[in-house]
Amino acid sequence: MSEETYASGCLLDPAVRDAAVVELLAAGKQPICANNNSIKGAWARLKARGVVAVLMPHLMFKYFPGRRNDFQRGSRPPRSDDDPGSCVARATYRSCMLTMLRQIDEKQIVGKPTLLSYEFIYGYGRTIIGRSSLGNQGGMYGSMAAKTVSLLGAAPRAKYASVDLSADNPLGQTTVARKWGTDRKGPPQDVIDAAKGHTFDAHLANNSEEVADCLASGFAGAFSRSWAGEGRRDANGMVRPSPSAHCETLAGVFVAHNGETGYLHWQSWGDNTPSGQDELNLGNGSTYKLPIGCYGVYQSDVDKAFRGGDAESWHFEMREGSQWR
Repeated sequence: MSEETYASGCLLDPAVRDAAVVELLAAGKQPICANNNSIKGAWARLKARGVVAVLMPHLMFKYFPGRRNDFQRGSRPPRSDDDPGSCVARATYRSCMLTMLRQIDEKQIVGKPTLLSYEFIYGYGRTIIGRSSLGNQGGMYGSMAAKTVSLLGAAPRAKYASVDLSADNPLGQTTVARKWGTDRKGPPQDVIDAAKGHTFDAHLANNSEEVADCLASGFAGAFSRSWAGEGRRDANGMVRPSPSAHCETLAGVFVAHNGETGYLHWQSWGDNTPSGQDELNLGNGSTYKLPIGCYGVYQSDVDKAFRGGDAESWHFEMREGSQWR
C-alpha cells in the first residue's frame, strides 16, 4: 500500500517482534515483562491497597500547559493525507514523555522535562534499525521504535544545524518524518548525536495482565493492533473496537464501572475521535475527565486482540542517568 494512503501505519509480525526481543537481550536489556519482578503483579498490589486508577495524561498538562488539548497531532484531521503512517513513532514518543514526566514528578529521577521528536523515532527506526526494509511503504513495526529509544535514545525538539525541530507543534513536521523514513539515510548525524545516551528501557507486554502491570508501574506504552477506537464513547467513556491497523498510547489503567480492568487509550486521529461521553466512570463511583482523544477499553477486548495475535504493546522506562539536565 502506498505511503500516501497508509496513514494508520501499524505493522504487526510476531517474527519481527521476537527478533527484537532477542536483540535487546543480547544487548544486555531485559525486555520481557514476565521476567521483571518489579513489574509483575504491580496492578494487583495497587488494587489490594485500594487504588482504582493510574492515569498519566495530566502530567503533560502540568509540565507543558500549552499542549492541554492534545500533544500528539495538533488538529490534524483523521487519516491526514500528508501523514506517512507515523502512529507508531508518535505513540512511542508520547509514551516515553509520559513515563519520563512521571519519574520526574515522583522524584524517582532528577531531570528536565523535555519535548521529544517523533520524527527522529520514525526516521531512525525505519532506516537504521529497520535497514530501510520497508522502502516507500508507510508505517513501521512497534519493535523498530522500541529498539530506537532503547539502543540509541530519543532526540529532543531543538534547533539543529541540519534542521529546525524546535517549534512546539504537536503535529510536528510530517515532511521531515517522510524524508528521514524513506531516503535510506535516516536523520542527520547531529540529530542522532543529540539522541545518544537519552535511553529508555523497553518492556514488552505479551498479554493484558502484563499491560496492566506496566501501566500500574507508571510505564506508558505504544499499543499496536488491528483495531482502533474510532467509534463513539458510551455513557461510561468506553469504546468497543473497530477494525483498523493503528498504534496508540496506553496512558493508564483503571477499575471500570463494572469492576473489570480497563485501559486508557490516547488516540491520534481528529479532534472529535472518538466522540461521545467525555467522562470515564470508575469502579469506585468517581469520574475522570477525558482529554481530547482519550477513551477507555475493556480488558476483555484487549484479551481478544492478544489471543488473536493482533496486538503488540511496548512500554517505556527512562534509565537512570539518561535524563536531560
